[in-house]
This record gives sequence, C-alpha cells and structure tokens, in this order.
Amino acid sequence: MRLHSCRNRVMPARHREEERMLKRIVIGIIVFCCSCVLGSMALAAPNVSPRELYREVPDDEESTIIRTSVVAVYHIATARGLLHENRSAAAKEKIDASLVLLKTVSNRLSTGVASQQIQIALKHLEYDTPKDVLGDLPPLFYTLNRIADYVPVDKTQRHLQEAGRYLNEGKKVEALRELKLADDSLAHLDIEAERVIPYLEKAREYVDRQEYGQAERLLKRAESMLQAGIVTMQSPLQHAKKDFWRAYWRYSEGEFNSAREYLARARASLLRAKQSLDVRGKGVVDQLEKNIDHLDAKASEKRVETESLLKATWQRVVALSERSYDYLTANWHEAETTIGSDQDLIEAKLHIADAEIAARTLRDPAGADKALAQAELDLQKVLTSPLTDDKSGKEVQTLIDRISRLRKQLSTGEMGNEQDYEGLRTDISALLRKI
Repeated sequence: MRLHSCRNRVMPARHREEERMLKRIVIGIIVFCCSCVLGSMALAAPNVSPRELYREVPDDEESTIIRTSVVAVYHIATARGLLHENRSAAAKEKIDASLVLLKTVSNRLSTGVASQQIQIALKHLEYDTPKDVLGDLPPLFYTLNRIADYVPVDKTQRHLQEAGRYLNEGKKVEALRELKLADDSLAHLDIEAERVIPYLEKAREYVDRQEYGQAERLLKRAESMLQAGIVTMQSPLQHAKKDFWRAYWRYSEGEFNSAREYLARARASLLRAKQSLDVRGKGVVDQLEKNIDHLDAKASEKRVETESLLKATWQRVVALSERSYDYLTANWHEAETTIGSDQDLIEAKLHIADAEIAARTLRDPAGADKALAQAELDLQKVLTSPLTDDKSGKEVQTLIDRISRLRKQLSTGEMGNEQDYEGLRTDISALLRKI
C-alpha cells in the first residue's frame, strides 16, 4: 500500500474509497497488534524458557565470530602495509575482503536479522507515515524473542516499545531516535563488526581520493577495535558477566541453590579477571566480591533487596567489561602520550554507569549523585586537555551540563530515566572515537 498514488489517479472513486477503508482497517489491526506486543512483549519464541535467558553464545557462532575477526584483522593489517608501499589498488582489495567478511558474519549471526529489520523500519520512516511503520515492529519483537535465549535483548525491546508508542502518536523524530538506540544496543552484542564497518568504508573512500594518511588512521582504529573485541569475547569478565546474569534469573525464579552455583562460578571468573586489571579495576572487583559474600548469605529465600543487589552486581560487571574493552581499544590505537584524555572519558563513562545502577536499580540517589559528581570531574579534565579541540570541547561541555541537570533531578527525588544515562554513555563513546 505504499506506492499506489499513481494508480489512484485512474481508479474509480468507489475503488479508491474501498482502498482507503481497507488501509484504515489494516492500520487498525497493526496498531492493535503492536499495542499487544508492546504492552506485554510476550510473543514467546518456541521452546524458550525464561529461566534459560542469556546462555553462552552458541559454540559455532562464537568460533565463527573469532575466526572471522582474526582473518579480517589480517586483511586490514595487510592493507595498511600496502598503503605504506603506495600500492593503493591492492590495499583496496584487502579492505574490500575485510568488509565482505564482517558484513557476512554480522548479517548472519544472532542479532543480524533484527538489525536489518530495524534498518527496514528506519528506511520506511523516511517516506511513510509513522503509523504505517508500526507494521514493521511485530516481526522485530518476534526475532528478539527468538534470540533472547542467547543474549540479553531487554534494552533493545524497551527502545522498540518506546518507538512503537511514538509511532502510534505520530511523533516521527522521537521514533527515529528510539529506533537508532535500539539498533545501537544490538550492535554491541555479537561482534564489533557493526562499529568497525563504517571505518573501513570511509578508509576506502580516502584511498580513492589518495588521502592515504587518513585511510591509514581509520584502518588502524578498525584493527584495534576488532583486536579488542576478540580479546573481550574470550575474557574472564565476559564469563563472569554471563554467570551473574544466570544467577540473577535463577534467583528471580526461586531456584536459590542454582543461583548460588552461578555466583560461585562468577566469583572464580572475577578472580581470574582481577589478575590483569589496573588498580581501579581491582577495586571494583573487591567491591563485587563483597556483594557476592552478601548475596550468598541471603540467597536462600526471596527478598526484594537481594534481587536488586544481584541485578546491580550484574550491571556493574557489564560496565566493568565495557571499560576493559574501551581501554584495550585505546591502548592499541593511541600513543602512550595521548592516553590521558581517553582514560578520563572511559572513567567518566564508568561513573555514569555506576550512577544509573545506584539510581535506577538500588534507588540510592546519594550514591548516584556521588558517581555523577566524579564523572563531571573526569570530563572537566578532558575539557582542559590540549588534545581537545574547540568542537569536541563544546560537546564535552554539553555533557557536563546534562550531568548537572541530572544531579538536580536527583536532588528532588527524581531518579532520571534510562535514556538520560544511556545517552550520556553513548555520546562519550562517540567522543572516544574523536579525541
């Protein structure tokens, strides 16, 4: 029903009225279906138990991710060498080879289908009415429920739920924002391909323009991101993150002995991870160990505060894992003399995650305010760094202003919404790629 305008010019009035009536009926059905899906998100995937959420990524997928990433890194490294030899045509071939690999694995793995479905909705939003685009959401929710057995998609679902609400209200700009946030949350799950591909495509453009220095810079960044992704996927923190998630869901289902078993496994993974962390990271692990001791003692019966602490502990490990990935990327990419600004941005991002956990999971406004105050100090350091240009400085100042507004909300008892915290972290990640 999208491209009928030309045909309508020659259709009899009665037929046009029938078609308009049919369209209204279809839109009504779509709105009704979406409201059911958005309200409950209960479109269950076959044979998926809610107690088994967030299992390991299937072995064949994980090995495919790692093997493909390694080969892509090889092609990128070769392309960089060819550029140094002024062999631009051969370098482009290697860039193209890495793009084919990463696009293929990205499209075929767990989140690839869902990401493509979001792109379809975004494309439809360019020329269709918001209510027409509602029809793209039910298949998306079905896809997410099918992969919920392997990865946590609750954040993606919430963004899509908000997008559906805005589409139904005819708010195109807000729906566009939520769809993009949904896609961003998916891109983080399987592989760094989604974030690496734009760098490779831009590097290829620079090669075409014979701007080899710019191309080399982007290729180096892409290589470091893939390397960090390979290490992170196999890291003890990754295993700890998954075991905490299992412990949380087992406890939520009343399976207390099983929850304690996963807590023990998570503790063992954290202790392995601790050996390679810096002082700040070790301090976070020490606090997490205290949480585990408390949880282990309280996990024999259902308590709201215990469930909240267990969820907060899992969220803290997720934030710590992202911090480790950011440092890996920075250390691979940057010279030692420039790591300072990256470090301040990375620590600010962690403090904002801490603030969200304190405010929204633990309902601790004082703890959230303390974490946000520390994030402000980190960003002030970035603002005064000689590595921060005027444009980036304005972006940093905007972040500081947003944090100040969020602290004022906390002082009045408002905890802020998820978009406040997530938006800050997303924008800091974007700055990490610039400064």
